[in-house]
Amino acid sequence: MKKIIITLLIAAIMPAFSQNLLDNSSFETIDEKKNIPASWSVIKRGLIEDTHSFDNTLAKDGKNSAKIENNSGMTKGVTLLYLQSLGQKFNTVPAGTEIELSVYARAISNTARVRVYFESIKGKKLVLRDFEVYEGKWTKFSVKFKKEDVDYGAPYVCLGLLSGSGVIFDCAYLGAAGANQYAALNIVDNLIYNGDFEKVKDSMPISWNIINKTSGKAELVTNGGVIGKNCVKLSSAEKVKGLLIWGHSLDVTNFANIAPGTEIEITLKAKTDKPSTVFRFYTEFMAGRKFIGTYIAHNQKCTKDWEEKKFTFKTPSVTPTGASFYLQLMSPGEVMFDDISMKIKK
Repeated sequence: MKKIIITLLIAAIMPAFSQNLLDNSSFETIDEKKNIPASWSVIKRGLIEDTHSFDNTLAKDGKNSAKIENNSGMTKGVTLLYLQSLGQKFNTVPAGTEIELSVYARAISNTARVRVYFESIKGKKLVLRDFEVYEGKWTKFSVKFKKEDVDYGAPYVCLGLLSGSGVIFDCAYLGAAGANQYAALNIVDNLIYNGDFEKVKDSMPISWNIINKTSGKAELVTNGGVIGKNCVKLSSAEKVKGLLIWGHSLDVTNFANIAPGTEIEITLKAKTDKPSTVFRFYTEFMAGRKFIGTYIAHNQKCTKDWEEKKFTFKTPSVTPTGASFYLQLMSPGEVMFDDISMKIKK
């Protein structure tokens, strides 16, 4: 009888913490009078023009998403947020529950800096994360924390724009970790973003970086791409004694729903100045500070104009918390890269 009572008690409280605590989390319901998603409030300081609305042309789930625009470009003294108060709902979550706060976001144009946070004034708790999002790419960001045995009062969740011309949010979640209703949406076709180098900010392809510990050169070529205008180049007149690399930080949230041991195929186009020029490409995975997998396509050469290169590897047995992809010059000469993809092998 005691076991039956305990089971009934658990069943009675489960709905309070096994589901999304945010109302209208996919922003499908619109407040027609305010022209914003229902159940969300606007926090706005520093700008006069309309900044908050919804978008019915771009959505990760359903038809609508929440939009914040800042066409003025002003950031100093500006606060632009969507806020939702949780009332007393969060206090019904059992102490010790691991909580996930997450949202999908993308920049309206170029890049945007975004802030997502949970705050309880009464409980003196703040869980916050800032991150960068890109045009043309939905990115999921999340933070996790333990529900403590304190009175949280009426906490709230905020989704905000810090810089950039605008951001679109969708599929916000606050609830038990591992029960996110939007988890299945986190699947992308190409694990490398901006592999054609067409999205550029401040003369650099977005989401790419340069590692140069040589006398060589890494540069963006704006009139030599194989599928568009742009490609990237590595060149050195001397023997490469250090690292000369174009690097790319992979979005590890995209690997959350990829099973360990899954075959992944990297495909790219490369072009060298001469047949003797040697290059390679590879990817690395980490769990915390520990390397859990390095997969290298060694000693590549090209014998003609743009040439396709392929390399297949299997994902690590441990879910990664960090991942990177690299293009590296290994000899004197020059090599150009374009049209890079990393996909689950069919």
